[in-house]
Amino acid sequence: MVEDITFRVTRVRTFDNELLTVPNAVLTGGVIKNPVANEELRLQFTFGIGYEDDVERATEIIVEEAEKHPEILDDPAPTVRLSTDNALADSYVGLTSRFWIADPNRADFLQTRGEYVTAVKQRFDDAGIDIPYPQVDLSGGVAVENQSLIERTE
Repeated sequence: MVEDITFRVTRVRTFDNELLTVPNAVLTGGVIKNPVANEELRLQFTFGIGYEDDVERATEIIVEEAEKHPEILDDPAPTVRLSTDNALADSYVGLTSRFWIADPNRADFLQTRGEYVTAVKQRFDDAGIDIPYPQVDLSGGVAVENQSLIERTE
């Protein structure tokens, strides 16, 4: 929210209640994004599932949970696509859910997204769909060159 405009700067209060002082040259020369300016807002969230998991079943769950949430709009309908950023990542297959909410404000869209993600996670758990985390497998061995040093410390 704009709090004050002067000849040189504009003061803007963020959703987190921080006061930003922005030089007017920045405002006139750059892009300003306001996610809550319109009556509807599209949100997205990327769910990562294991390579062994059923993509079709995971997609069904993601859409079903969006359709069940009271704050997520039916029109336009929720969609799920392979992630454009990292569909086949090192440890997961990325499925990006896109859905719309009405009359957004910061608290509403964060709460709605949080409830939705929690519901999908619970359904994934119930269905045995894994949400993997990055891991690295190491192989090989360790060679000990000075065995007498190890024996003295024991």
